[in-house]
Amino acid sequence: MVVSRRVSWVHDAKSHGGDRGYTTANADSDHRGYGCPIKIAARKFSGFKTNTIYSRTAAITDPEKTVIDCIDRPDLAGGPAELTRIVYTAMGEIDHEKLVTAAMAMKSTALLQRLGFLTDLVGRKLPEKLRLQVRNAIPKSTRSIFGRRDRREDDIGYVADWGLFVYARRNHLLAEVPRIKGAGGE
Repeated sequence: MVVSRRVSWVHDAKSHGGDRGYTTANADSDHRGYGCPIKIAARKFSGFKTNTIYSRTAAITDPEKTVIDCIDRPDLAGGPAELTRIVYTAMGEIDHEKLVTAAMAMKSTALLQRLGFLTDLVGRKLPEKLRLQVRNAIPKSTRSIFGRRDRREDDIGYVADWGLFVYARRNHLLAEVPRIKGAGGE
């Protein structure tokens, strides 16, 4: 499954930083350049298989973990609109239980908030049991931002279900989502 036409990941499976709990990964994306080191918290480095590619050991994530990585770092996945398209496409193809398991393992409230919001936005909600599991893992007093750093007129604004400030316009987020009946588009 191709998740994003803008991001391609190959993680060098070597630990870096001693006991700091980080792993170094190399990313090849058009907006970051080739071989740019990225620090990844050890708790986030899971859901992959180790393969040998051109005589190098590389860790390649499964589809569910790839989607979660994109939700965790929208800036490395092409931005909010591209991420919305990724979530729309993936929700029709991946195992929702594995997706939620991967999300919970990341221990990121902002990630859970974005996951819930995006699946609702694109009209491909998580099954109710999993949706409640994600919602219950978000502390009620926690607020996060998705999109730009500052709010503009016509942005979605605060989404109470997920405790998320969305600083983007609905039509912008859904710009790359296919206009299929029931897809949640306008």
